[in-house]
Order: sequence, then C-alpha cells, then structure tokens
Amino acid sequence: MNKFDQFIQDMEERGFEVDCNYHGRYFYVGPAAMVDENELQDVIRATDIPLQWDTMGKNGLVIYPR
Repeated sequence: MNKFDQFIQDMEERGFEVDCNYHGRYFYVGPAAMVDENELQDVIRATDIPLQWDTMGKNGLVIYPR
C-alpha cells in the first residue's frame, strides 16, 4: 500500500475528514486531513506516515503526508 492510501485509511479509521484531492504548498496534490488545531497530536498518533501541516489561511490545520 502506498503512503497516500495508508494515510487515507488511517485518517478515515479514526474519523477525520479527508480531502483526497487537496492542492497545497510546494505543488503538493493528494490527500489531506482538515482538522482543528487541538487535534494535531491525535492525527500524528493516528498514522506512521511522516506528516507536514499548514493553515493556508483556513480555519484549523491542513495535514498531509510528507
């Protein structure tokens, strides 16, 4: 299973909303979880995939595989 599929599966299993076609910083296109800032540690603990995140001017955080 590739890291994107694993990330999606891990997030959905824990009830996080995933946008599978997020367009983000540094030309990233792929899955991302949209969460409140206080859920950051929960997302980090939910997967073994290395992550990065930013706000991109939205409420909360956008978290996606590195």
